[in-house]
Amino acid sequence: MTKWTKSFLPVVLFLIQSFICVSRAQADPITYLQTGGSVFETYFLPLQGGPIVADPTFLGVSFTLDHALQNISISVPQLNFEQEGFTGTAWLTNALGTGTTAANVLATNQIAAPPNPNPDFASYTFFTGLNLDAGTYNFFISSPDCDAIRPCNGFPHGYGVAIWLGYFPGEVQSVEGVHYNNEILTIRRAPECNGGQFDPANGCNINYNFAPASTWLFSPNTKMSFAITQTVAEPSSLALCSICLPLLWIFRRRRLAS
Repeated sequence: MTKWTKSFLPVVLFLIQSFICVSRAQADPITYLQTGGSVFETYFLPLQGGPIVADPTFLGVSFTLDHALQNISISVPQLNFEQEGFTGTAWLTNALGTGTTAANVLATNQIAAPPNPNPDFASYTFFTGLNLDAGTYNFFISSPDCDAIRPCNGFPHGYGVAIWLGYFPGEVQSVEGVHYNNEILTIRRAPECNGGQFDPANGCNINYNFAPASTWLFSPNTKMSFAITQTVAEPSSLALCSICLPLLWIFRRRRLAS
């Protein structure tokens, strides 16, 4: 065996074992909550149609955790973008409506439809690595495509649209202590909001400046496509790594010393 082989073979073995350990340490995701069903509805974001149409403008789900969860992801398994024009924001909050402030916003994520969006429904993950305590949370999507400058009146169907699938009545699969509460939505009739001013007394329930403070409706009947998952390290693989890597390092040091 050459001097080079004696020196570097242990290093190569060390790197290979490290790669194996890292690869195996990621277990399959744990699904804590996922909705489904055989009868579905399509929800268009933002509002589409003429000046007297009332549709959801901000849309999402409310869920409750009876215990803390670490390193979780939130996704919408059935979502599509009809055109490149859609932009919006994904929100995670612990409060909604009057009195909600920035302190109640736990995470946000800016959304933009990908170039040449896929016309088929696909899964989109909006948050990862979340550590949430026990409590009630709200996940929703808002879009600035309806605002004081572009009030949506008469926009053709398909303008900057995201389509979020919901199930009616729908089913929820979840582990103990994780609960799907409601579909949450804001309703806007075009004439009342044309000025872009949040004014619930006069029919404009949409707060374009701070979406969580809008006036919200809660519907337990429709189950929006929604999933909470967690990826954790596989204990057996981590144990193997903790044993093998030090042994390989000792072996390498001894070979280099000889």
